[in-house]
Amino acid sequence: MRSYIEVITALMAGLEAYRAKQVQALDDLRAGMSLMESVQKRDSATLSRDLAGLVEDFEEVRRSIRGIVSRALRDEGATLQEIGHVFGVSAQLASRFLKESNGAIGEDPA
Repeated sequence: MRSYIEVITALMAGLEAYRAKQVQALDDLRAGMSLMESVQKRDSATLSRDLAGLVEDFEEVRRSIRGIVSRALRDEGATLQEIGHVFGVSAQLASRFLKESNGAIGEDPA
């Protein structure tokens, strides 16, 4: 699994490429090009799929990191309320993070 920083960097680059293509497409339209010509010229479908893949990669790593951090906090003695506060979520959602981090272990997070 790629590191969190690598995934964030790739996502940022993908977003910047997407932004640049959108600016170019807007310029096309302002110059009188049809929308169909512009999206075909810019291969918007491939760019959208690529960006969606980058977002999926980010979410996968983010969930993993969230579980690892939740487990480490719990191992240090943090309560579910404290873990929830770290992530800005409820204690119930913090409990779910822990359950997800346990995977097949099946350990009760309480």
